[in-house]
Amino acid sequence: MKNKIMKRERLLFDLQVFTFLALVFTLSFYTIYGLGSYITTHHHYRFYIHFEFEKNFSFIPAFSAVYLSVGIMLCLSLFVLREWRNMIPFFFALVWETCIAGIFFILFPVEPVYPLREATGFWGIIFQIADTANLEYNLFPSLHVTFAFTCLFVYWKYSNIFHRIIFFVWAWCIAVSTVLIHEHHLLDIVGGIILAYVGKKFVYPKYQKQAFLDSLKLEVICLLEFKHYVQRHIRYFSLFLVIYFHSILNWRETRIIRAGYCLVQSLDDVLDGDRLIQTEPYDYGLKILKQIEKNEYNLNDSLSYLTKYVVSEIQKFQTKKDDPLGDLRNLLKILLFDRKRVSDKLLLTKQELLEHHRNTFYYSLNLTLILTKADFRADAVTELIDAFCWCSPMRDLEEDLKKGLLNIPLEVLREPKAIEEGIENPGIQNWIKQEYKFGLESIQNFESKLKKLKGKKGYKVVFLFHQAIKKYAKKYSKGQFKQEL
Repeated sequence: MKNKIMKRERLLFDLQVFTFLALVFTLSFYTIYGLGSYITTHHHYRFYIHFEFEKNFSFIPAFSAVYLSVGIMLCLSLFVLREWRNMIPFFFALVWETCIAGIFFILFPVEPVYPLREATGFWGIIFQIADTANLEYNLFPSLHVTFAFTCLFVYWKYSNIFHRIIFFVWAWCIAVSTVLIHEHHLLDIVGGIILAYVGKKFVYPKYQKQAFLDSLKLEVICLLEFKHYVQRHIRYFSLFLVIYFHSILNWRETRIIRAGYCLVQSLDDVLDGDRLIQTEPYDYGLKILKQIEKNEYNLNDSLSYLTKYVVSEIQKFQTKKDDPLGDLRNLLKILLFDRKRVSDKLLLTKQELLEHHRNTFYYSLNLTLILTKADFRADAVTELIDAFCWCSPMRDLEEDLKKGLLNIPLEVLREPKAIEEGIENPGIQNWIKQEYKFGLESIQNFESKLKKLKGKKGYKVVFLFHQAIKKYAKKYSKGQFKQEL
């Protein structure tokens, strides 16, 4: 039963990938194809690459159906290639071929020399569809031929002898159809076949490499995770923009930051109950922790896949002074403890709660500073950690209360009717005011520390955190307790 569910999930994922790639390819094709035709119409020069005997070729509108069948041939990739890992290099080869053809369309506009074509009846309608899809001067190379032969070259590996014969004949029929409906000349066909060969020979293998496909899968997982965060709360969109904006110039180097954040945030969402899963959240989190300790991962699970990558990468940052893997383990244990606090209805004293929050933000901040190659560590910015200890629990206070996560000290909850009245209780309100003062003091104390860090690597990271907390404190002071960062 479990294998059937996993197989169904993989098939659904492959279908989603195919649909996405098909939409992107269609958009890129018509953008490049249309732009090429538009620019070419403004050129004052044309090239003639036909042979004189081509003018005598018969015009057979019925071959328009064969000409248009290239779309069906492309769509068969879902059934021939089947898995997303096989679809990706095929997609990139097609896009690359389209881009190269677009350059030729613009720089080398070819003038057709066939006589005026007339077609009536049923085949006349089919021909009009084919002719409308083809814009002026986009002749050399023939993209219909390029796509047909790319399919032939790529599908060959995944087909039996019978299917190979079908694809071989089909590709050549499409090539022949381009001249029989007077859309292309012979050299357009030759150019199309050569472009297909180059795409399959040099571009396709580049995107077939395991390292590239693994990296691509990781990036897709991160994007999908951020989609979940943004759907839950719009504040994550700002965080998404900040992380990805600062990743642009060092994409590969900052991949660990994107993956690391998604791993911790997603696991926190699972343990908090913000992400529904089929198993008990605590058991799932414990399973991830055990996978780290045993170095054994379930790569069909997105979080487990993220975990494997993050663990392998952060070990590269391991030094005598830094233990990022230990920090990650400790952080996950704290998140698991939070889940226990909910399930077992655990209450902490004011001091215990403060230490718990300090540990949470110490490990998360220290990991961030290590991975961003900062010149200092979390020990040097304890005031910022205290500011986090106020900001984050207070921001989610009401939401956490509904989940059963009590970030209110035991001493305060002992006040009369504190639990019944919740956040409106006078005792809790008084504690909130005291926490606000603590938060302001922490923010102000860090401001003086921030000046000393200026010019050091990592300054920008803690500066952005400080600014975000200050922004929340400003809203909080106006009584907008539900406003987020």
